[in-house]
Amino acid sequence: MPFFNSTKKSSGEKPVQKLKRQGINPERDWKIIFVLFIFLNICLLGFHGFLFYRISEGGFFEIPEADSEITESIDMELLESTLKDFSEREAELLEKVSSPDPAPEAR
Repeated sequence: MPFFNSTKKSSGEKPVQKLKRQGINPERDWKIIFVLFIFLNICLLGFHGFLFYRISEGGFFEIPEADSEITESIDMELLESTLKDFSEREAELLEKVSSPDPAPEAR
């Protein structure tokens, strides 16, 4: 009956004392979690305060002005040839639409 022998209490130690003896310390672990939680909250509070200050100041979303002006030039020959091409396409489409239907109505 080795199973029943292993289920008996080994000594009069409390479970927490047994865990501490094994290197597990719940009190220490909870302190670490708590301190980490407080630290992260302080960091977030500082970051959000910084964002609030920068946005209320008006400098956060500001886009700096460009030093030089950008001039765009249009190739007039290309523009005219493109417009001519579209005019020709429009004329072809109107010609096709306005021509009578070659098939007689078979209804």
